[in-house]
Amino acid sequence: MAAVEDVDGDGDLDLVVHFKVKDTGLAPGDTEATLTGETFDGISIEGTDSVRTVPPTK
Repeated sequence: MAAVEDVDGDGDLDLVVHFKVKDTGLAPGDTEATLTGETFDGISIEGTDSVRTVPPTK
């Protein structure tokens, strides 16, 4: 799931993406993650930011 919203109140739209933790390589309690990818033009991209893992809902 993904959404675009201003989550930090700075007026810029932020991309909010939800992943299942088990599919990411993150461990519960991790505080930073790096996302890598490639644009449609073949340009490599990478970004690192803080993350908050949450326990699954019952």
